[in-house]
This record gives sequence, C-alpha cells and structure tokens, in this order.
Amino acid sequence: MSGAPEIRPLARAHLPALLALEARLFGADGWPRLMFLASLSPSFRSRVAVSGGAVIGFARFGAGRLDKVLVRPEDQRRGVRSALLAAVLGAGPVTLEVAAGNPAREVYVRCGFVVTARLPGYYRPSGTDALVMVRTGSGTPPAPPRPASPRRPVPW
Repeated sequence: MSGAPEIRPLARAHLPALLALEARLFGADGWPRLMFLASLSPSFRSRVAVSGGAVIGFARFGAGRLDKVLVRPEDQRRGVRSALLAAVLGAGPVTLEVAAGNPAREVYVRCGFVVTARLPGYYRPSGTDALVMVRTGSGTPPAPPRPASPRRPVPW
C-alpha cells in the first residue's frame, strides 16, 4: 500500500474481491456471500478501503454493533483498520466480537473498547473463542494513526 487508502461506501462491484479476502483471512470461519450482499443494505454503514484499485479492507456497522472488520494481511498495522473504524463508528455504544488471539484487539482497545466477556468455541468450525468488547464512550474513535515509517538501522 502506498499512501493512505481511500475509504468508500461498499458497492456490488467490490464483492468478488471482498469474498476472496474473507476466504483468505477466515477460511471456513468466514462469512458467506449472503452476509456481504446484506451489507449493501442502507441498514448498515459498510465501507471498503481501496489502495491502488485493490480492496484491502472492509468494515460493517449497524444497530450499535460492529459486525465485521477485515484488512488484507500485507496492509495490517498501517492504519487501515483505524481508518475504517473512524468511517463507520458513531458516538454511541458499540459491541463487537473478536477472536481471542487476534492482534487487532490492540486497535479496538485504542479506540476505547474493553473486554466484557469470553465466548468459548464461538467461531465455527474452528472452535476458536471470541472476546466480547464494548465501547460505551461518548466520543468518536481516534483519528487513524499515521503509518509507521520503515525502521532504519542504528549506525554503531
């Protein structure tokens, strides 16, 4: 990814790339096509992150619940998830579930979420536990962080 991604409303044209990304990230635990089709409904605030013409991320929010956030592995830890969260979340309470071992939890904590419960075996068929996280704060999520600059070796 070069530069900040463009955050756009989800369109039907994004679905093939989104389904491929979902399968890559979640395999058998991933959402079926129907869930992404439902994301086109005005009932949800669904956004994609696009960079260089490629879909690199997705987020869906509706009825106080953050249903899905995914980011292409090679674009993780570059502010894409935070940009998507800033685009879809409002100021009210929000609930989400995240796999217990998912490092994205750190981003959610920075956005004001706290763990309130553990759901053993929540994700099927893998049986991975989920953590329920809630944000009750009255503010909007923080602005996306700037992507980290490449580390330079320290000359000794």
